[in-house]
Amino acid sequence: MCIIISLAKRNETWRHFKYATHLIILCYVLLISPVLAENPILNINPVKVKSGIYNLQTHDNAFILYDKTKEITFSTALLNLECDQFKPYKKDDVPGKYSRGLYNNWIYLQLENIDTVQIFLNLNSSLSYDSIYLLENGKLIKKDYISRFPQRDPNGILNIGFVNIYYISIRPKQKLDIFIKNYDYAYGKGRNIPKVSDTNVFEAKYYFDNNNEILFTTSGVFVIITILFIFGFQWVFSRDKIYLWYCLYALSSLFVLWRNLEYLQPILYSTYYYLSWTDSKVYHSVAVFFTYMVFCAIFLEFNPPSLKRMIKILTWFCVIAVIVESFFLKGSVDLHSRWIFYQFVRLFLTTIGLVSLFLAFKSTHPLAKYIVAGGSLMALAEITSMIFHPSLSSTISLVGVFADFIIFSVALSIRSKTIELENLNLILQNVKLQSERETASSLLKNRIANDIHDELGLGLTSANYLLYNILNVNTNQDFKQDVQRVIGLNTTMVSQMHDIIWSMDESKDNIMEFCADLKAIFNGLRQYHQLSGQFKHNTENVDKKINGFIRRNVLMCQKEALNNAIKHGKPTEINVYLSWTKINLSLHIKDNGIGFKESSSTDPMAGNGIKNIKKRIKDCGGTVSFYNDNGANVFIEIPL
Repeated sequence: MCIIISLAKRNETWRHFKYATHLIILCYVLLISPVLAENPILNINPVKVKSGIYNLQTHDNAFILYDKTKEITFSTALLNLECDQFKPYKKDDVPGKYSRGLYNNWIYLQLENIDTVQIFLNLNSSLSYDSIYLLENGKLIKKDYISRFPQRDPNGILNIGFVNIYYISIRPKQKLDIFIKNYDYAYGKGRNIPKVSDTNVFEAKYYFDNNNEILFTTSGVFVIITILFIFGFQWVFSRDKIYLWYCLYALSSLFVLWRNLEYLQPILYSTYYYLSWTDSKVYHSVAVFFTYMVFCAIFLEFNPPSLKRMIKILTWFCVIAVIVESFFLKGSVDLHSRWIFYQFVRLFLTTIGLVSLFLAFKSTHPLAKYIVAGGSLMALAEITSMIFHPSLSSTISLVGVFADFIIFSVALSIRSKTIELENLNLILQNVKLQSERETASSLLKNRIANDIHDELGLGLTSANYLLYNILNVNTNQDFKQDVQRVIGLNTTMVSQMHDIIWSMDESKDNIMEFCADLKAIFNGLRQYHQLSGQFKHNTENVDKKINGFIRRNVLMCQKEALNNAIKHGKPTEINVYLSWTKINLSLHIKDNGIGFKESSSTDPMAGNGIKNIKKRIKDCGGTVSFYNDNGANVFIEIPL
């Protein structure tokens, strides 16, 4: 308890000390303000400005104070200036890009209009959220912030707004003292020192200087959009997941490329309004690299298998990286920690990429060389971009990405052509196998048909010959009736055997041959029963083929229908109409008899003949209908 009371008293004393120190500093600033008003810093060399200047460098005229505590205020900065704490700016003393967010810094410089006319100036510090203090004769006349959003020129000289631009008007021979506080949000080597331009020439010269880079980036956007359309349609129609991952890789790359373009071309500024570049760096790096790696692994068909383990490791790392970065953003973690984390993520992803590149080099996949070539160029660009200034870093990375897309698109085209040729070879092999099977089947059917005809046919014919001999020498009536039934069965079996052999004969598969056989059976029955009528068929598609299974079933249905008509309908005329198209075959049997019985509308004849017809047509996948129209009608339709 005593220790707690002692600490509390010590904290109370410290607070009083801080308040006293701040009060002393404030009083001191008020006392020295007149001195600063006369000459804020001795022997300063003002930046000479005149009409027509563009991106005038102020490095040699600037003084800088690094604030590692990030607590120096405007008043304290003035005090440090008077105490000679500001040092002339030297590029070699500026922390590098890996110190981003580690310091605040204060910049002091003086502008002098040496022209005879008033000049409207742009002060461009290339940083976000910079505090600008404008003094004349030591008196603060204006305080403002540079925004990372496009700001319009208040004088109406520029056609569009620009990012990070502060607008000043300076009279002839006027001198202005400028204090700039660069926050830790976007500190970068050399980018904290402003450049000065005449607003009247700035816009034209800006586009002249950046035209090549804008054209390069715009072309990249259109190239990637084209890739998205081409391979997006490929995925929609083929459902090949390799195209899906390639499109996801292109989409994530397009987001990064678009953000580069809108920064170069302020009129396209859009996504920065919602998510700053600093806040999205980890997210877009993870998205681009993850989709890229999964695409490469699927393209190589996980050859070698260790690529699967690599993708699992990468997946877990990317998930953790996104969660940590989201926590950093939500918890307002300082920029330097986030910047170091981003560099760690980038380094780890590059390492994974190099290991995967080595695995791809060992792959036995026939198209692995394209992955190795594209990955090598991308890795080289990524490593090179880490060395250079941020203004070049993104451009170098994009060159690697463009080369990668060109090589991968070529590889996908070759892969598609290879798959197409393989499918064609498979089709040809299947056709060959099918032809061989059909030939073997035809030979087998012919052999079976010949065996049936030669063995069974001869046996049944011999059996009937013996039975007729027995019938002639035997006088027992009961025995004769039994022999007659056996002879009838044998005769039926011989007829069915001939039908089976007929259905197995592939020479009868021609539709005209089939018509001739049906017509012969029809004419035989019609003449035997002394009926009038005719058999008609169409004369189109005469080269149509019809297999033995359908032929036999249609033949049996015609026999059943004709026998039923003759037996039950008592007709004097029967007509048969056979027609066919490329997709189906129709058989219409019509007589002028008494028709079907009306006792049952759903099944006018419940005999075995009708049941057999229905079953056979059903087995063929067709339909059959029975109806009365000046006699009995049977209509059969079967798909070919």
